[in-house]
Amino acid sequence: EAAKGLAYAHAEKDDSGQPLTIVHRDISPHNLLLSYKGEVKVTDFGIAKVASAIPRTATGVFRGKVSYVSPEQARLKPLDNRSDIFSLGIVMFELLTQQRLFSGRSGEEIVSRVMDFSPPTPNSMPEVPGAVTQILNHALQPDPDLRFQDATEMELSILEILGPRGVVTARNSLSSLIQSMFEEEMNAENTSETSDGVGKRIPSVAPLETSAAMLARGAGSGSSLGAGLGGASGGMQVVGNSE
Repeated sequence: EAAKGLAYAHAEKDDSGQPLTIVHRDISPHNLLLSYKGEVKVTDFGIAKVASAIPRTATGVFRGKVSYVSPEQARLKPLDNRSDIFSLGIVMFELLTQQRLFSGRSGEEIVSRVMDFSPPTPNSMPEVPGAVTQILNHALQPDPDLRFQDATEMELSILEILGPRGVVTARNSLSSLIQSMFEEEMNAENTSETSDGVGKRIPSVAPLETSAAMLARGAGSGSSLGAGLGGASGGMQVVGNSE
C-alpha cells in the first residue's frame, strides 16, 4: 500500500503533461499513517521536492530522518524516486525484524553506517521467508541502478508473494489490529462535540510509529517492536537550508 502511494506521487505530471519527478525524501514510520479500515497512507510531503529543484546543501547537512535516508541522500548526491524506495525498504525491514536497520550514538555514526551498508541476504535473515528477503535485498541496494526502478515494481513484487487473497487478509487483519488499539479514539471520533454542539471530527488515521509503540506496550516490557519502529534516535533530523 505504501509503495502504491509512492508510485502515485512519483508519477505526478505538470500541466503540460511532463513528469514532475517528485522525491518525498522523508519516508519513515513517522510519515506512514494507518486508517481504521486498514489502509496505509503516505503523508507529510513537507520536504518533498521535484528532483531537478532539490538544492545542494552545506557539507554534511541534508534533509530527512537520519535512520531512513538512502546512501545517495547521505552522500548529498542528486536524488530521484529510487531514494524513496530505499527508505521504504528500511521501513519494511524494521516491520519484519522488529529491529533498527541503522542506529548509532550520533547522526554522523548512523550516516557512516548507511554509506557502508550491504543489503540483507536470505542467509543473514533466516527468520524471514527467502522471497521476502529478496525483495528487501532489491529495495536496499546501495546502488540505485540495482534497486527497484520504481515503486510500482516493488509493489508488484510484494503482491506476487501475497496473492489476491493475501492482500485482503492483510488489510482486514491490520484493520482489526488498529481498531483494537485505538478503540477509545474511534469512539471519540464518533461522539466528540465542540462546546456549541457542532460535531468535531478526529482524523481516522494513526501514525505507524504510534501504532507500533502501543502494540509494544501491550506485548509487555520485553517487546522490541516500539524501539524498532518509533524510537527517539530514528527521529533525529539533520536539516539543511530553508529552501
